[in-house]
Amino acid sequence: MLLNRYVKNRRILLLSLIFLVPILIFMVFTNIGGEKTSEKIHTIIVYYSEDCGCCVDYIEKLKEIEGVKIVSIINRTEWLNIRSKYSIPEKYVSCHSMLIDNRHFVEGHLQFNVVKQLLQLEKPLVLSNPDHEDSPKYYIITRDKIIRCRSTEDLGQCASSI
Repeated sequence: MLLNRYVKNRRILLLSLIFLVPILIFMVFTNIGGEKTSEKIHTIIVYYSEDCGCCVDYIEKLKEIEGVKIVSIINRTEWLNIRSKYSIPEKYVSCHSMLIDNRHFVEGHLQFNVVKQLLQLEKPLVLSNPDHEDSPKYYIITRDKIIRCRSTEDLGQCASSI
């Protein structure tokens, strides 16, 4: 009788495993019941002066872009060094600079729709908008040339001429 009970319990356990294992594997690979998988988190390091009110406001708006982590640096020496590393001509200098994903460098108040497009590009770019984010233009800066882009045009298309 004890042997029959053992065999019966073993069969139930085996049948349970046969049905449960595939379900558990399916749940793991489809993430059912787990946390949502998130998009890549983009890091934006912002170099600015703490006295500049428009920079503080711009940074707050940047934080509203989904998938963005902001790191603020208020260090004038570091800011000047990063600016010179990317060779920003004086005409295109603004009140703050940003390094996005250690790949893209932005000088000034780049329009938010352009920032979102930039997050999707792999090709490293240097951009400038010495005006504010409501400006209809921005610039792509390379060693050889400066390309003027409209804020309404696709960044990838404008950058394709490089």
